[in-house]
Formats: sequence, C-alpha cells, structure tokens
Amino acid sequence: MATTCRSYLLFLLLSTLTCRAAFVAIDFGSEWTKASLMSPGRPIDVLLNTDSKRKMQSVVAWNKEERSFGIDAFNLISAATIVEDAERHTCIVQRPDGSHWTVEELVGMQFMYIKQLAEQESGEKIAEAVVTVPPYYTQFERQAVVDALQIAGLKPIALINDGLAVAINYAMPRTFSEDEHHIIYDAGASSITATIVTFSAQPITTPGQILKSSKNATQVSVQSFGYDTVATGMELDRRLRDHLVQLFESSHQKPVRSNQRAMARLWKEAQRVKSVLSANADAVVRVESLLEGVDFKDSVSRAALENLAKDLRSRFSQPIVHALDAAGMTMANISSVILTGGISRIPMIRSAVQEIVGDKIAVSVNADEAAVLGAAFYGATTKSTWRTKDMRFQDTGAYDVQLKYRKESSSKELLTPVFTPRSRVGATSGKKLTFPKRTDDFAVTVSYKNMVRPDFPEDIMKVHFLDVADALANMTKVETIQPPHITAAFAYSDSGMITVEDAHMVAEIKDTSSTVNTSTEEQAENPLIKDEPKAPQRISTPLRVQVQHLSVTPMTEEGKVAARGRLASIVEKEAAKSHRDEAYNNLEGYLYRLRDLIDGDDDTPFKEFVQPKELLSLSKGLAEALDWLNDEADAADAQLLWKKRNDLEKIEQPVITRYKEGASGPSALKDLQKAHALARAFLMEARENRTLALEAGDPARFTEDELASVETTLDSSEEWLREGLTKQRALTKRDDPALRTADMESRGITLQKMVKSLEKKKVPRPKTTSAPRSTSESPASATDSAKDSEPTYDRDEL
Repeated sequence: MATTCRSYLLFLLLSTLTCRAAFVAIDFGSEWTKASLMSPGRPIDVLLNTDSKRKMQSVVAWNKEERSFGIDAFNLISAATIVEDAERHTCIVQRPDGSHWTVEELVGMQFMYIKQLAEQESGEKIAEAVVTVPPYYTQFERQAVVDALQIAGLKPIALINDGLAVAINYAMPRTFSEDEHHIIYDAGASSITATIVTFSAQPITTPGQILKSSKNATQVSVQSFGYDTVATGMELDRRLRDHLVQLFESSHQKPVRSNQRAMARLWKEAQRVKSVLSANADAVVRVESLLEGVDFKDSVSRAALENLAKDLRSRFSQPIVHALDAAGMTMANISSVILTGGISRIPMIRSAVQEIVGDKIAVSVNADEAAVLGAAFYGATTKSTWRTKDMRFQDTGAYDVQLKYRKESSSKELLTPVFTPRSRVGATSGKKLTFPKRTDDFAVTVSYKNMVRPDFPEDIMKVHFLDVADALANMTKVETIQPPHITAAFAYSDSGMITVEDAHMVAEIKDTSSTVNTSTEEQAENPLIKDEPKAPQRISTPLRVQVQHLSVTPMTEEGKVAARGRLASIVEKEAAKSHRDEAYNNLEGYLYRLRDLIDGDDDTPFKEFVQPKELLSLSKGLAEALDWLNDEADAADAQLLWKKRNDLEKIEQPVITRYKEGASGPSALKDLQKAHALARAFLMEARENRTLALEAGDPARFTEDELASVETTLDSSEEWLREGLTKQRALTKRDDPALRTADMESRGITLQKMVKSLEKKKVPRPKTTSAPRSTSESPASATDSAKDSEPTYDRDEL
C-alpha cells in the first residue's frame, strides 16, 4: 500500500512538473508577431494562428464590441484617438465609445490571444513566456512589456534582446572550435539593429570539479550593438504611401488626405507594394473604390522607391559602424554578417550593407522566425524538465547608467557611474556601491547619463534608503574599527531591468575574545611569543529600501488586477457571444435544411419514410421557428436557440431512424442469418465429434452443458428473427421497423462470441495405459517405467 501511495505521489509530481514546463516564446514586433509553443514532446516550431499562418499582424481592432486580431484586425479600419495620461506620463487610446485603454492593456490583449492559441494547441494551461525586445529598449519600455505579460496572465521568464535570440538560433545546430565574431543585422519595421556576438566553446565544469572536462558548452556572448530608429520599414511604408497619395491626387484631382479610411487603405497597399518590389523591378498598384467610388490603379518601380529613400541609404549601414566602434573591432574581426528581419530582403538595404561588409553577408537563418525559435530555446534552458544542447548566454546593457545624490551634510550633488553599455546582464551583473559617513535616511536617483533617444526621459527611479539612524545606533553599541558605511547592490535582471537587490549598514568591530593564548612557561622560554589577534569581525544590519519610479510610472498592482478583470470580462462576453452565434447559425442552417426536405419532391427518401402526421407537425413547427428566428431570435441566448432545434429534432428523429434502418437493416439481417447458419453447423459437428469420442472412451472436447447453452441461444435468436420477419413483411417504409439493426447486430455478436470461445478449447489427448511391470525389473528400471507411464501433455495444455 505504501509503495502504491509513493508511486501515485510521484505520478502527481511528474504531472505537475510536465504541466509547468509548457510555455510560449513571443517575438513581438511592431508589424508582425511570431510565437512558439514549447511543450514536452513537441519540437521547437512556430505556433500557427487560427488561419494556419506562421506569423500574424501585431494589431488589435474592434468592430463595435467585437475584438479581432491578426489579419482580421488588420483588414478593419478601427478609429481611435490617442490622449495623454497625465498621471503616469504616458499615453492611452480612447475608442469612439469613450472607453480608455492603456498601451499595456492593448499589448496584453495580443499576448492573451497568443496564450489562448497555445492552450488550444497544447490542451494545457500556459502560464509563462519569453519575449524578445529590441536591445535599445529602456527601463520604461521593458517594464511596460512585463506589465502587459502579467495582465495577460503570463509570468515573464525573461525579456531577451532579439539580437541574442537570433544568435541562439544560429548556434543551435553548430559547434565552435575557436572564437568567432558575427554581426546579427536585424532590419525590421521600427528599427535596424546590428548586434556583435561572439561564439565560443567553454569547458563544462561543476562545483568541486578539479580536472578539466572534455565536454564543452557553446558560449554565446553579446559584445555590443548599434541601432537606428529612423531608417525603418515603417518609414519606407510612410514615404511610399505619400507617393501613392500624390499619384492618386494628380490623376483624379481629388484630395484624399482628409479621408482616414482611404489613407489607411493606401498604407496597406504601400506595405504590399514594398514587399513586391523586394523581388520585382515593378509593382502594380490597385485599390478598388478608394474614394467616392473611384478606383485607383497605377504602378511603382523599384527605382522610384529607392529614390524616395535615397537620404536613408547611409543610415542603413550605420548600426554596423556603431556596433564595431563600441566593441573596438573592425570588419577584419567579423566572420559573417547574418541578415534577419523583414526588410533585409530589400535590394537597396542589402546593397548598402554590402558596401560596408563586402562579401561577408550570410543568409544563415530564417529571417522571419530565427528570433522566436531562439527565444524558445532560451526558455527551454531555464527549465530542468527540458534536455537541451548545453549553451550559455551573456547579454549586455544598452546605456550608461549613473547615480545622482547629495553628499552627506552638503548640497553638493555627486555623480557615480553604475553601468556602462557593455555591462553584463543577469546573475553576474551585480555591482556594490559604498556610501560612507551616512547618519540618516537618504535617496539616490538612478538615471541615464546621456539622452537615450530624442524627447525621452532620463531619470528612471529614486531609491530611498531608510532606517539608517536606527542601524547606526545599533552599530555604536559596539567598538568599531572604522566608522560604519552603507553598501547597496544594483544589478541588471535577466530581462535587462535595473534592480536594487539589497542595502546594509556595515562595520568592522574588534573581537577581544578571539586571541591565541600562550602559556606562561612558553613566554618565559621565548619572550618573543605574544598573543596574536584575529582579523576584525564584520557585522551588518539590513536597511529598508523603497523605490520611487520617476518619469514614466509603471502600472500599480491594483491597476494590473483591474486590467486583468477588464480583459477577463471581455473574454467571457466574447465567448458567450461566440457560443450564441454558433447556436444561431446552427439553428438557421437546420431550419433551411428541414425546409428543403419538406418542400422537396415526393420521391425523395425523406418523403418515403415520413408519416403524414409527422410531416404536418414538422411543417407547422418549421413555420413557427422561422417566424421566431426573424422576429425574436436576436434577443435569445444560446440555450434557447439550441432548445428550438432540439424540439424540432424530436419530431424528425423517428423519420431519420426509419431511413437509417432502411439503409442498414438488410445488411444486418444477412449477417445475423449467416451467424445462425454458422452456429448451427458448429453444433452439428461438435455433437458428432462428442459422440465419437465417448464411444472410443476418450474425453470429449465440449461438455453437453456448453453445447446446450449455444443451442438455447441459437434457438431463441432464430425464433426472434422468424417472428420479426413476419411482422416486418406487413410494414411499409413509413412504419417503425419490427427488426432493428442494433438488435440484430447484438444477437449476432453474442452467438459469434459463444462459438469462438468454444473453438479456442484444446482437444484433450486420449488416455494411455502402461504395460504390466515385470518382476525382474530392477528398481531403477521400475522407476523409469513408472515415469514412462505418467500421462503426457502438450505444452499449450500445461
């Protein structure tokens, strides 16, 4: 019993671990989003959306109260107004119905949509996610993504820079015997980034290991990056859209800029044309009924697009230059430039890059999916339940970060650097700072040293160190060697966010009790021997730390709880509407089908099997249901809609049963008659063999009771069938059948099982008798003879 309980508990534990192992990886781009479901037993691959597409537009839109995602949302023209959120110093979206939605809530909706897709695919709850972000994202942007994940009901495993994600995907199938430096060039909708990554092999060591391991882990280390947020895919879309506006207005003399719907349709057409021009020299522009019923048709050449973006050409390669400068490298150190991102396929961009890197351009990864697949692998390495290739990752920060604070008892402001653009991110990123001579509570401001981007705030947060006076009072009760000081540990989290891990007041005190005593005799013999004091003892008292967010304020816990409630309410309403729409469509389709049956020709199968009273009832019920559907169904819920169908199906069901019986009955009758014949033949042969065995004095294979049981069942079934056939001959197709298929199949199966069970019995061996023992046999011979006289059996009989 105890073993069973332990096994059951182990099963529950393993089941829990398996469920918790599933997570999603999300490459959330400004234009496109890709996701990967990671679940035990499932290979690393991209998650398909409801349209079986491997990527979806990063769009959420409303059609009245119904939300849409992906291509459905992209095809909607959903009006909204962006207004300022003065309290949090950010912006919110206001819909025409007056509802307000924060950026975190809108992104959270898309994360929740991906979560629902993953749960439908895996059949289990998904509670964690890895998300890729651009390496230049600040603390404010990263915090917003984390808040959006939490609103969607997802715990962030980590936010990883998309350059590192692509590098992981590149390294997955490869090994590196020596250090290699590569540039990940990611040209996307909202930015172009260049990330320098070093791939190397590092020995795998474990705590306490002395000898060097023969196995190596692949180390992926980010050295630096550069970026540009002007020369982007969206900027090309905007310029091409404006070019299409000029073509339309010059051709039709109609102003189009004031029409939001027309401008949105031109933006979509500009995106399509840009994609076509990546592979073709010319593209046809076609927008039906663009404005006031006027169709727009024209053409754009690749040369025209390149002319529109000629001032951006030099910017396409600048991220590479900046990354090389930051890492202190040249192109001679670089093995290849790996292209990824949607617009990296544009010839103009590839040509600009080639001018800088020469022939080192490589198309070694899937430009659309490398980031999400790398993020999925990263997430798997954080789970003990996953067995993956041994890889280690190291990312870097993006900006110079400093502390600003007042000197003790002075108005002088001090500046202390904390992180540089090449500071490590993650567990090894901790940095301890010392604040001497502090006697009371104080605060430091964490800020970016330089402007990160135009019109972007620099101050991140203010950290308050509290209970300093109390900690100092405790320190003064003991004899300290030096005045106490305060230490505070700052670090980058795995998501690249600055955190304050702890703060302590620290002092060193004399330990008068810890001396090495020598005896009087030893001192007398050697007067140079003296007591040796030990090292000073270090003591510390933790301080209370309070973080005050500056500039862009994150969502509060209460705000996130309220947002989750709003989304849950929307999801619940949408599910109810979906079920109601399904019930409505089901009823409507059923009524139209039933109408076609009733109004059909007289020689149809339905008319052959329906009784006049049933036809009358169905006709009356159908007319009432159609009237109700047109007049009252809009206010009905799913339950009432299903009831309306069920009421009519109860009248129709006997007709369906008779039709099915008419189709399947003859075959079932033939099978039953065949079963009767086979069972009768078996009985005749079995009785004949039994008589012969008994006459020969041999055991019979079957007992009389066994054969009698089969015969009784057979006689009963044959009598039932004769009576049923007599009744059935007097019936028409409109009458309920006297013989039902299920009954005939059941009786036939019962007979077959009884006969097969007896046929499996082994034929007993005939009895044998031993010869009389000779009086002259020796004991040994007698023994052998006795053994020979023992009955023998087939191996199967034993």
